[in-house]
Amino acid sequence: MQTRAIVPLRLLLAGALLIPACKTREPAPPSGSEPAVTEPMITLPVVENLTYLGLEEDVAITLHRGRWEGDTAVPGIASRPSVNLVRNYVLIGDVDGDDKEDGLVFLQGQSGGSGTNMYWALVQHRGDDIENTALRRIGDRVQVRDARFDHDRIVLEVVQAGPDDALAFPGELRTRMWEWNSGTWRERTNPNPMGRLTLETIEGTRWRLRAWADGEPAPETPEVTLSVDKGRISGRAGCNTYSAALRALHAPGEIAIAPPVATRMACADSVMRREARFLSILPKVDRFGFAATELALGYTAGDKKASLYFERVPSEGGDGELAP
Repeated sequence: MQTRAIVPLRLLLAGALLIPACKTREPAPPSGSEPAVTEPMITLPVVENLTYLGLEEDVAITLHRGRWEGDTAVPGIASRPSVNLVRNYVLIGDVDGDDKEDGLVFLQGQSGGSGTNMYWALVQHRGDDIENTALRRIGDRVQVRDARFDHDRIVLEVVQAGPDDALAFPGELRTRMWEWNSGTWRERTNPNPMGRLTLETIEGTRWRLRAWADGEPAPETPEVTLSVDKGRISGRAGCNTYSAALRALHAPGEIAIAPPVATRMACADSVMRREARFLSILPKVDRFGFAATELALGYTAGDKKASLYFERVPSEGGDGELAP
């Protein structure tokens, strides 16, 4: 479904409900009456500055604008341990049936080495406060394709490393599930993988550019979109439509995109500059994956890795799949 931005957060809501980006002003209460007490909402300023339960070091950490960094470097490693809120994403729903909104966020922890551990963290109302009530490790370099609340369960569709995969190129599709059991969140064992990460994984969905990079959102209009179908990638680059050959390479998620061809309509200069930027990046893309339910197209810019981030465009049915 289409979600509304709370800059730069986009809330994906269970049950196809939207929480407004800005609350409307309530009418003034009649003279002499008590002011209405409103419950705090789970919003970006809350989750990106919240204290989270112990990760691997069993120490609670407090994020500041979505990031925490340790005071000292890990012995033998120059960089400091850090934790980041992933993609400023929050899933809103009611996982415990108390008619109060709950939130699920993803945290990415780095200890200074090559590993990047992914965690989910549950955020809930406790009295007049909003607190992190549970946190579980998902795994090293695990990608989250989709997330949902299912009654008293947290269900994630993930891409993770299979027995023959390098951690840097996970290729196994799985459904991971945690349920409330005996006073704690326990993961239910699911020994059967769903399949492998291929280009078919992203076929049948229309994707819209949401960010040029972390911290650089893309304008909502005109849309920059893409779809994948039978070895081609196509969509609208802002002003013109484009198309390019697309093929999978050896490792899961590795791809190559040929230089795109596009129609030749003229639009405003700002739109044409945006279009030129997008079309110039496409042939540099060498892998695809997922970041907190968004499609990530990775490429190399100079000596640095970068990614374009795309959100699903809902069909008329609201599930993000292309309408027949």
